[in-house]
Amino acid sequence: MLASSQWGLFTSAQAQEIGVGRTQISRMQADGRIENLAPGVYRFTSGEETSFSDIKAHWMAIASKEPAYERIAKQKASAVVAGRTAAYMLGIGDMYATPYTFIVDKRKQTRNPNLKYVQWEIADEDIGTIGGLPVTKAERTIADLIKLKEDPSLIDDVVKDAVRQGLIDSQRLAKLLAPLAARNGYPRNNGSAFAQELILRNSSYQQTVIAALKPLQNLYANMDFMQEPLKKISSVLQDSSSYQQTSAAVSKSLSKALLDISRTVVTPPKMELPKMYMPEADMLKLANAISTSAALRAAVAKPSAEPDGTHPEEGADPSEI
Repeated sequence: MLASSQWGLFTSAQAQEIGVGRTQISRMQADGRIENLAPGVYRFTSGEETSFSDIKAHWMAIASKEPAYERIAKQKASAVVAGRTAAYMLGIGDMYATPYTFIVDKRKQTRNPNLKYVQWEIADEDIGTIGGLPVTKAERTIADLIKLKEDPSLIDDVVKDAVRQGLIDSQRLAKLLAPLAARNGYPRNNGSAFAQELILRNSSYQQTVIAALKPLQNLYANMDFMQEPLKKISSVLQDSSSYQQTSAAVSKSLSKALLDISRTVVTPPKMELPKMYMPEADMLKLANAISTSAALRAAVAKPSAEPDGTHPEEGADPSEI
């Protein structure tokens, strides 16, 4: 019954604890009832194969005596799928899953060329779950790939897919990239510049426009409620001797804001942009300006749908040991 609670897999250490010796395991493997997926980890061949079974097997091998469900239930993960293996599970980029890479909480070494353990700190907010396994989220995965000095062109592919699937929180990515900025040619601790350049370089023009406009949707949604009060204020101002002066000042301010934003939205992404993500004050200015622009209103009202980057959870295979 143990295997049924951990994707149809079991370890030799777990089997021995319930009285199944190595000789019996060898016989079961010889007659084809089980197959070896990782050192000391086996799968019943009669059961339906679970997705990412090879990754799950190597994750189980890290703490071979402890049942998978107990490890998953712990508040702090002892091993998290990371690097190229995380990118593979997230479905971003074109990297192989190997060498299987894990962030571990204790120092662990291996001579297996298909395994890599790194003892790094990791925040809970950077960990997601795929198929029951703890996996680094897209932002942490990208930062780890850079830290591990993976091929830059392959990292670009990862970023491109993550942007397309809407998996990246630019502010979180910037924070994670800050310690890596100087060694990658950016000002010290300037993760924002690093993150911005990565995202822009790997975004299509349409994606860049959508990224710039998306934060304004909620602001604009509330503007219809403001139209009538604004009309009343406008009528009062028209009776004021300072109306023309006030109107000119507002017009100048909005014109400057729109000019700044046009450099972000209209300039092709390959050119150097002053800023991709606008400060909240500029967003508010643009939100007011949008009320007079039917073209931008249509663009915001009909945002491009983004693919769902989530992965369904899996149930365990009904195998027994």
